Amino acid sequence: TENQKPSHIHSIKSLNQKYLTPLRIENLQKADQIFNQILHTSGDYNKIWQAPLVMIPLSVLTQNDMSVDTYECFILRPISSREAMTADVYSLSVSVISDIIKKMSDSDIQYSQIFYDLTHKPPGTIEWE
Repeated sequence: TENQKPSHIHSIKSLNQKYLTPLRIENLQKADQIFNQILHTSGDYNKIWQAPLVMIPLSVLTQNDMSVDTYECFILRPISSREAMTADVYSLSVSVISDIIKKMSDSDIQYSQIFYDLTHKPPGTIEWE
């Protein structure tokens, strides 16, 4: 029908005020370790200028997710730059992205979704201040 969203479109489930807790810090550290480990294994690590992994207090509802959990989302932000005044998105291969998603899915990290930030600087910033 006309009012029905395509299956690949997700709805924002919740955006909650959260504070740093030992569990949230542990989840971020585990996710960052997986991200960096796969970048090393793939050979991309030394080609990237910075690769922040950003955690935001956002849950995204998918068709298969009927729970009321309010996990975070992670955002991959690999960039390349020579002088930091400008930066380009570092293009990860589909296989590297798939490896990151699989390893995070197989872990005990609590999260809702993983996003890949494709914003150049400018207009974006590098570190998501």
